[in-house]
Amino acid sequence: MNRIREVFFYKDFFVEFYLKLPLGVQQKYDYVFVILREHRIIPTKFLKRIKGQDGLYELRIEFQSNIYRTFCCFDMNNLIVLFNSFQ
Repeated sequence: MNRIREVFFYKDFFVEFYLKLPLGVQQKYDYVFVILREHRIIPTKFLKRIKGQDGLYELRIEFQSNIYRTFCCFDMNNLIVLFNSFQ
C-alpha cells in the first residue's frame, strides 16, 4: 500500500515511553502506526479528537485490558506524536 501520511515523533518523549513497554504493546503500537500511515480513514477505536481542544488527538492502544494513550496532532496531513504517553 502507498503511504498517505508520515508519522513523526517530537523529541524523544514517545520513543522513551515506547522502549519501556512490553513487546506485545510495542507490536500493537506498530500495527496502529501502519494503519495511520496507509489508511485514509482511521477507526475511532485508535484515534479520537479530544473535545474542547482544537487540533489535539488521542492515539489509543488497548492491550490485555490495559489502555495506553499518546497525544498527537496533524500538520499538513502528517501525524506528529507529541507530549508524553501514559497508561
